[in-house]
Order: sequence, then C-alpha cells, then structure tokens
Amino acid sequence: CVLLATYDVPRLAPCPSAMCAWRLYFRRVAAGVVVSTVVPVGVAYSTSPGFRRSVDFWSMLLPTIVEYQVVKTRARLESCSAAELDQRISCFHQRSAAKAMATILSLGGIYVKLGQILSTIGTGIVNDAYIEALKPLQDGVPPRPLSAVKQIVEESVGHPFESLFRDFDPQPVGAASIAQAHRATLADGKEVIVKIQYPEVAMLYEVDFDNLELFTRWFFPENANTISALRRRHLTELDFRNEARHLQECHRNMAARGFEPRHVRIPRIPDAQLCTQHVLAMEFLDGVSMASAIKA
Repeated sequence: CVLLATYDVPRLAPCPSAMCAWRLYFRRVAAGVVVSTVVPVGVAYSTSPGFRRSVDFWSMLLPTIVEYQVVKTRARLESCSAAELDQRISCFHQRSAAKAMATILSLGGIYVKLGQILSTIGTGIVNDAYIEALKPLQDGVPPRPLSAVKQIVEESVGHPFESLFRDFDPQPVGAASIAQAHRATLADGKEVIVKIQYPEVAMLYEVDFDNLELFTRWFFPENANTISALRRRHLTELDFRNEARHLQECHRNMAARGFEPRHVRIPRIPDAQLCTQHVLAMEFLDGVSMASAIKA
C-alpha cells in the first residue's frame, strides 16, 4: 500500500507592500492631473478679470442653450403638434427672459448697453418676451456709490476730489451701462454735469465682444455683422476725450452758421483737467429731456 501524501500548494499572493506602492502611485498621478488642471484654472479665475468674465458669461448662457435644445428634442420625441411646440417654446422664452435680465445686470458694462438696444429695436431679432423683460434697462441701472465715484475721479484726474468741486450731488442724475452722471459745482463756481465712466468697462471691452461674437457666430450667424458693427461703434465711446472733441467741433460748426447760441446750445468744457478717458465735466444746461419734449 502506497501512501500518497498531499500537500497544500502555496498560492502566489501579491506582496502587500507592492500593492500599496501601486495604489499610492496611481493616487498621486490622479491627484497630479487634478491639481495641474484645477489649480491653474482656479488661479486664472481669481486673478484674471477677463478669464473670470468669460467663465461667468458661458456658465450663465450654456445652460439656457441646453434647455432650449431639450425642449425641442422632447417635443419631437413626444410627436407634439406645431401648436404645442410653439406653446412650449413660448413658455421657455418667458422663463429665460427673466434669467437674461438677471444675467445682464450681473455682468453689467457692455451687456447692459446691448440689453438697452435690444429692448428698443429688438423686434424681429429676439422674442418679444426678452424685449419686455429688458425694458426696465431703458430707465437706467443701479448707480455706483459716492465712494467709488470719488476713487475713479481721483485716479483719473490725479487731484484730491475735494479740491476739484465746491459741491457734488451724491445722487446721480442718471446711471447707464458704462457711466453715471452727477450735478456738481466746480471750485470756481461753475455748474457742471460730471460723467464718470466705470473703468472696468474699457478693460473688459475686448473680452466681452469676443464672447458675444463667438456666441453669435455659433447660434445666430445672421446677426454676426450687427455685433461687429456695434463693437466698432462702442469703441469710440470708451474714451470721454472723444466726446469732448465732438462737442467742441459741433460748437464751432453751429457757431459758424449762426445756430449757436441763438437756436441751440452746445455744452462747453469748462475745465481741461476734468476731461480724461474716464471723467468728463460739461457745462450744466437747464432744460427738459428730448423724450419729454417729444411727448409734449
């Protein structure tokens, strides 16, 4: 009788230390990928106003575009009638119009200006829901506080605010997309209207229109030329010295033909030091607005 001894054949088990090393390696690689991607993006977002503005623009816009495509796709899958599709799209525009208004106010600057234009001449370009939602922009936007106005004036002019004005009304007579205007009295007693431009508007001008032109080319190519024309037009508005030169030229032309000051009055520029890229003081002329005159 032959006895056969059986032995447990040992299994080759991975070395625990080797497994830990590989896991640690892959974790480090994954962490490196995340860090090398997220950290630069985070740094760029926190330090680059242009990059941050582009991110804000597209993060607000893309979800609306996706929702619009979902509405159309769902209607097609559910075999909706044309009337039902129109109803769903109308409801989408009603929801999106309020979001568009909030987005424009959040971004400010050129976007407010374009919102004002669309609310005035947007018929046939955008849905009527957006025109109605944007109409409040025609009455102006929330103004900047007096502390911000003082800082802009001092940085642009290079003199202390108190040395420039005998009196300065903290409540603006109007606030628009790129600037606001205040009534003031100069140190020599002349009454003026002071326009103060928000400095970040010019700084972010290129970024804003780059985003707008890209968006238009992708989704509304038929309006691409309109956006390009607006870009060229608004470029001249970002330097108040251009406006001052236009006022002076208009005054000379009107005076040479006998219209000024008998029939019309062009505001003078009373103080050259208050004529900079971001600040413009013009002679105050008492009267009524053109809109009020037309209604009368």
